[in-house]
Amino acid sequence: AFREMFTARVIGVAIASTVTVAGAGTYLHKRRLYRSDGIKQFHRPSYNPPPKSWTGSIFEPSLDFPTRPPKKDESYPWQTIDYKTEPEKYLAAVIDYCFDGNVEADFVPQKNAKRKWYHAPWMTQTPFGREPIHGLTFERPAPRGYLGSGQKRIVQTWAVGMYNEPGGYMLGKVWRKKYKPDTKPGKEPIRFPEGSVSFKLLFSEANEHDLPFLKGSPTWKATIAKSPLPNNCLPTKERTDPKNVHLLQVDVAVRDSRA
Repeated sequence: AFREMFTARVIGVAIASTVTVAGAGTYLHKRRLYRSDGIKQFHRPSYNPPPKSWTGSIFEPSLDFPTRPPKKDESYPWQTIDYKTEPEKYLAAVIDYCFDGNVEADFVPQKNAKRKWYHAPWMTQTPFGREPIHGLTFERPAPRGYLGSGQKRIVQTWAVGMYNEPGGYMLGKVWRKKYKPDTKPGKEPIRFPEGSVSFKLLFSEANEHDLPFLKGSPTWKATIAKSPLPNNCLPTKERTDPKNVHLLQVDVAVRDSRA
């Protein structure tokens, strides 16, 4: 009886061990897939592919983040300007810095001969995500009349932003594991280094007939969501052929210890 009981227990342990190993194998397989898919999504350039009719350049994210912290003695043109007493001059210095080399490169950071700029990863997962020509993402649409009395329709807003090298360094720390962000790299809360700058170009599907002040505004071709938007004003998967969008606004953010 003892031998029969022992044999039964051994068989039971063997079965349990097999199940445990199989479960661990499934877990590890899923974890590898999670990492592999995450890395792919990190590098994914856009939510939707470019239309077959498009023969121009397509968006490629700039994600080769710096691995070394910025030099402590690095200086920036706005640091000699008092943002409290000369806010317009301060802002002009920041925008000039952001546009330097980027205008000539049509805001393709890989072609900027002056300095490096970087994009944020993981911006392609939903219909809000990057379109394929310039990497624009869906922003809050403008209701009728929001941008001007002549605006008789809801218009979409799409934007793309970039970070300079100090900002890119922090992005690289957060995304050291491309499949999993670290919100406290080095066990410290995220704090962008001094001199970090980001800017965002916002484009509208409105034209000069909707808003006369857009006459002469820079335009890009983009494959945005089809209009009119649904009642909830959220984009669907459907995309337009490349169409003109007009530069509407420029946002900037600066890490300045004086603020």
